[in-house]
Amino acid sequence: MISVFLAWSAVATAQPGSVPAPANLAELGQAIEQVASRTNTPGLAVALVGTGDEMWQYNVGMADLASGSPVTAETRFRVGSVAKMLVSLSVMKLVEEGRLSLDAPLSELAPEIEFHNRWEKQHPVRLVHLLNHSSGWDAPHFAELVQQGAEPISIRAALALHPHSRTSRWVPGSRSAYNNTGPLVAAYIVEKISGMPFEEYVGQHFLAPLGMEDSGYFYSDHYRSHAATLYDKGRPQPYWHLNNRAAGALNSSLEDMAKLTRFLLDRGRVGNRQLLSPASLERMETPRDTLATNGGLEVSWGLGTTSFSNNGTVFYGHEGSLPGARSMLAYQPDLGRGYVILSNSNGPAVAELHRLLSAYLARDQQPGNIESQRSPDAGDPTLAGLYRVISPVSETFGFAAQLLPWRLQVNSAGVVMAPLLGGRPRQLVPGPEGTFLQAGTGRVSLVRARDPIAGEVLHYGPQTLERTGPLAAWAPLLVLCLWSVCAVVALLKALGWLPHLLLGRGPRGASLALRAWPAMTVLVLGMALAGAVLAAGGTIPFALAGRVSVPSLLVFVGSGLFPLLAALSVWAWFRYRHAAPAEVGRFTRWHAAVLVALNLLVAMYMLAWGLAGLRLWA
Repeated sequence: MISVFLAWSAVATAQPGSVPAPANLAELGQAIEQVASRTNTPGLAVALVGTGDEMWQYNVGMADLASGSPVTAETRFRVGSVAKMLVSLSVMKLVEEGRLSLDAPLSELAPEIEFHNRWEKQHPVRLVHLLNHSSGWDAPHFAELVQQGAEPISIRAALALHPHSRTSRWVPGSRSAYNNTGPLVAAYIVEKISGMPFEEYVGQHFLAPLGMEDSGYFYSDHYRSHAATLYDKGRPQPYWHLNNRAAGALNSSLEDMAKLTRFLLDRGRVGNRQLLSPASLERMETPRDTLATNGGLEVSWGLGTTSFSNNGTVFYGHEGSLPGARSMLAYQPDLGRGYVILSNSNGPAVAELHRLLSAYLARDQQPGNIESQRSPDAGDPTLAGLYRVISPVSETFGFAAQLLPWRLQVNSAGVVMAPLLGGRPRQLVPGPEGTFLQAGTGRVSLVRARDPIAGEVLHYGPQTLERTGPLAAWAPLLVLCLWSVCAVVALLKALGWLPHLLLGRGPRGASLALRAWPAMTVLVLGMALAGAVLAAGGTIPFALAGRVSVPSLLVFVGSGLFPLLAALSVWAWFRYRHAAPAEVGRFTRWHAAVLVALNLLVAMYMLAWGLAGLRLWA
């Protein structure tokens, strides 16, 4: 479900929030306490940041439950993908110095880095595509993410681990999908151009000038003595080295993250020194250089930066997530205000506080009345219908996006976008040249375009949507629901007849075949699902999924046997379908027929998505 969550949340977080804003700092502190308590979050560090030295902080809970160490402003948290902002800052620094160009092809900047793009001659992967998530590369495969040893490895070594995930699935720049590898390659380019390790470059050009003395990328003595223990579902997590260190392994304190936020609010200035121009920061914040943004889209990824809105006010920043840690850095340049949230748990607290703090900072803003900028044109009604996502984050798990299509409805005020099942409808207002605007901010969030592969598509935020029919939209959902019900019934019935069979008194012949074959087929898929759960629950993230292990073998064997047993079940049903009613009851006969058919449909779906015999470690 990773791809579904990222795609949905990227649009959802851009929408105006509905959380009531606290009236003052005292109420805000109380609200933070309530969120921490309700979500059972071990520790939280929260700061409101202004220009100059203005800062308000609120720390809640424990950095380490076993020792009772409280969270302080100096406690160091792992901030995850907030680190991508420093990758983009570093690139823009070199761009300002004339040593890099965002339009430079990767094949020229780093020909030694392996990647595949079948459109390279006409549409090369460029540096900008690595930072705005439009390279078309697949999500990193599990094997790329497995810790390689007791010591961290270099960026170059990390990029050599599993290069075949760096295959463009569409023309670079034509669609967007969040990708962790692109910023890592960009960090390698920073190393190559600067002639120093990326972490050293960041330290020299940003951390040291900003006074961020409690920040770094490694498991240093200082980090060990100040680190918050991470808790995943209440379990303490050991430290592990991220191979994509530059894009996600930054650790920092609340004080230091506040300094970074202040730097962004001060538009690249530290004291009397201008480290980076306001134009470079604005370039990071502005979605550009994609098919969708060329068509006017304004709600999408910038360079290592995304945007959120509340009460008509647009915030910029980035969120971060690791097993046992979540973080958020957000700022609003015109207000001169921002906030930082750090947590040593991957629960929902950071998301709730994000809505709360943005509502608090935007509480005095008066959102404009976003009016239609044009009369509905003849093409608007033709947009109504169902759409599916064709820009999944992960190709392997892209099937999940197909289970959550979108519905677009046209009304007198414009169009309404909503997930087919669940989710809040979003009213969009007609904008210039056939575009549609966010009702809260007036930013263009929906455009039409012609995709080089798919033809006519919609770009809704960072998602690319292709029209689909009612059968294609509803059928997978209905099959999944019916299969789940029939599978549960089959397993419950097995609890009744299987013990009798083991005692020699169970069903035989046709009755046994029509019960056992469909149930066995369900069981092997259950084995694969159990393996996936076990692989995700390992102490060291990705260690079980990215290597040959008992859980990953359960996934491989279970997903491989399922289509085979589904086919054999069809054979069994045809063989015994005319069994006498006295031998096979009506319910057993019809239940077997339905479950055999559903198992076959699920198997065909798995085969179509390459999920049969799934090797997580490959």
